[in-house]
Amino acid sequence: MTDSPRFPDGFKWGVASSAIQIEGGAETDGRGPSVWDTLCTQPGAIADGSNTREACDHRHRYEEDVALMHDLGIGAYRFSIAWPRVIPDGVGARSEEGLAFYDRLVDTLLERGIEPWVTLYHWDMPQTLADRGGWLVRESADWFGEYAAHVVDRLSDRVTHWITLNEPEVYFALGHVAGTHAPALNLGRAEALRAVHNGLLAHGAATDAIRARSKQECKIGLSTALMIRTPTDDTEEALETARREMFSIAEGDAWAFSSVLYLDPAYKGEYAQSAIDTFGNDMPSFEPHEMERIARPLDFLGVNIYQSRPAGTPPHWPGAPRTAFDWPVTPEAMRWGPRFLHERYGIPQY
Repeated sequence: MTDSPRFPDGFKWGVASSAIQIEGGAETDGRGPSVWDTLCTQPGAIADGSNTREACDHRHRYEEDVALMHDLGIGAYRFSIAWPRVIPDGVGARSEEGLAFYDRLVDTLLERGIEPWVTLYHWDMPQTLADRGGWLVRESADWFGEYAAHVVDRLSDRVTHWITLNEPEVYFALGHVAGTHAPALNLGRAEALRAVHNGLLAHGAATDAIRARSKQECKIGLSTALMIRTPTDDTEEALETARREMFSIAEGDAWAFSSVLYLDPAYKGEYAQSAIDTFGNDMPSFEPHEMERIARPLDFLGVNIYQSRPAGTPPHWPGAPRTAFDWPVTPEAMRWGPRFLHERYGIPQY
């Protein structure tokens, strides 16, 4: 009788969350409002009328939540820090109570044998900074770097894995172009691309802050939610079609979902030629040193895989099972997505 297949030693089974989706405690610790708190007050903005004030009440129930993770055998937990809980006004005075909450959360995780992975930005910009222009102004990179420094100073004696930005494709495409996510903007392409560039500068500023201030050796990356294209067969022609489509600029209003727009600057130090060709004069202007600031050395790429589409054919999977979001269940995405990303960026993935 042969041994059952097993995952290799060192493999981490993990779970993930975002602060705005689970924490609640919207006014606890002196927390300031975020753009998502604001959106939730707009009639009809949230389908079921739910809001951020209580959410899952993780702010007050984190100990039992961590106990549940432990009972499930979870080895790693990726969570985000709420920027307005740490610095209520976005810049300036920090909240000791807010930082103390994350102290307790990290300690509780470690006591249960769960490795903490920290995401610095999961879409909850302080409303005070959004009122000052948000990602549309260059100062946003400095704001984010200052915030990152506070968090790293407080947690890096125990946290070794850091993610600067979570899924910039989503918060720029849905928050700044489509207007369905916070901060609910409908920007023109040139303005939105300027916001994208400033967000990438913020990633670089946070990377610098982590490298300079971490109290121990650490690993840094960002996470993406790219749409994976899968080949229809194993021929080189089909593979090349899938590669090309996966790293192209999406057509029409979906252009901001194009992960290559974010990953190439961060991991290759340049905007993809497909972006330059597609956007032309709408591309942001910048000094060469800005791209150097964006493209700081990184240790890994975080990949959030939700679904895939077959390359070179209509974008659907006839007969595929569907998730509650009505997304097709496409396990082949787990093969081709990481492979194509490795070919392009050559960096470890989680």
